[in-house]
Amino acid sequence: MLYTNRKVLAGILGAFGALALAVGCGSSSSGGSGGGAGSGGSGGGGEVTPPCTDCTVPPSAPANGVAGDGSGTILAVDKLYLGDTTWDGTQSLDAWKDFGYDLDGIKSTLKTTNHCKLQEGANAANVKTDGNGGIDNSFGANILPIIINLAADASTKINENIASGAFTIILKIDGIGGGTNYIDLPASLYAGAQLSDADGNPLTPKWDGTDKWPVYCELMAQCLDTGTPQMDAGNTSKVQFAKSYVAGGTWVSGSKGNVNLSLSVQGYSLSLTIHEAQLTAQLDAGNPPTSATHGIIAGILDTEELINSLQSVAGNISTSFCAGSSTFDSIAQQIRAASDIMNDGTQDSTKTCNGISIGLGFDMKAVQLGKVNDKTPPGPDPCAADH
Repeated sequence: MLYTNRKVLAGILGAFGALALAVGCGSSSSGGSGGGAGSGGSGGGGEVTPPCTDCTVPPSAPANGVAGDGSGTILAVDKLYLGDTTWDGTQSLDAWKDFGYDLDGIKSTLKTTNHCKLQEGANAANVKTDGNGGIDNSFGANILPIIINLAADASTKINENIASGAFTIILKIDGIGGGTNYIDLPASLYAGAQLSDADGNPLTPKWDGTDKWPVYCELMAQCLDTGTPQMDAGNTSKVQFAKSYVAGGTWVSGSKGNVNLSLSVQGYSLSLTIHEAQLTAQLDAGNPPTSATHGIIAGILDTEELINSLQSVAGNISTSFCAGSSTFDSIAQQIRAASDIMNDGTQDSTKTCNGISIGLGFDMKAVQLGKVNDKTPPGPDPCAADH
C-alpha cells in the first residue's frame, strides 16, 4: 500500500489468492471458526462491550499550546513498521497490537455483541479481537500474516527500498520551533518519488537534512500532463492538516479526516483513501525538530474501495486478475473477510462490517522538498477487450 510497485502488489494479491485456494479446498484457519455474513460471530455467548475510558488514542490538544513560532520542519519516513516487528525490531506475531489507535471507542472481544456483523468467511476470533488498549488493526491481525506467510521478508524489502531512496512519505509542519506544545500548526503530506540527481540518476539518501526529495504530482493541487509543476505557494499537497498540534512533544494531525493517496504502480494510478485517519509522531527536542520516532498512522480502508483500487491495477500483474475472473473474486472475498468496522469508524450490530482498520508505524528524518514530478502517463490496459 505505502510501497506500491509491481512486486509488492503481486505478493499481496498472491497471498490472498493462496488463502482463497486453501479455503476453497476445505482447510480452516486456526484460532476460531469463521462467522458468516450476518452473524455476530460471538460464539459461546455474548456481551455488550461498554465504551472504554482508557483506550489507546492520540493525546488531546494542549490547553497551554501556542501558535507557530519557528521556521517549521520537513520530515520523511526512513523506516516503516508493518506490524510484524516491535519498535525495537524484534519479530513478533503480536506486534500489530501496539500499532494504531482505538477508532470505535470499545475494546472489542470475541464475545462483543455490539459489533458489526462479520463478512462471509471471517475468522471471528481474529477479526473481532482488538489489540492493546482497544487498538483497531485488522490489517495487522488478518491481512499481514497472509503476506508474511508467503513473503517473510516483506518488511525488510520495503525498508531496504526506503533506505535506497526508492520512495518515502514526507510530512511538512509549518511554524514549529523548539517548543513542546503547539496548536493550529498547518501540516501537509507528500508522496516522495525516487530520490535522484539533476540528471535523473538514482541517489541513496543521506538522511542528514540535505536530501532534496522529488514528489509525485498526483498528490499535488496542480498535476500537469506535461511540464513539471513548481513546488511553490500555488501548488501544495492535497493532503492537508490545517489544525495539527503538538502535545508534550508529540505531533498530532488533529481532527479525524480522509487521507487520499494516489500512487503510481507501473504507470497506473492506485487510489487509496484512509478514512477517519489519525497521524502522530514523537518529535525530537530540536529547534526545529529534525527527526521523529514512534509515528503512527491509523484509520479505516473502505473494503470495497480497497478491492476496486487493487483490481484497477491487478491486471498488470496477471490478466487472471481482470474483472470477472474467479481468481480475483476469491481474493476479494478474503479481503472482505478481514472487515472489522464500519467505514465511518463506528460499530453497528445491525449492519455488516464494510471497513478494515489499519495501523502502521514509522520513524522520520529531516529532508528537503525537491521538484514535483510530471504526471505519470497511464500504460495500456491489459484487461481491455483489444488485448
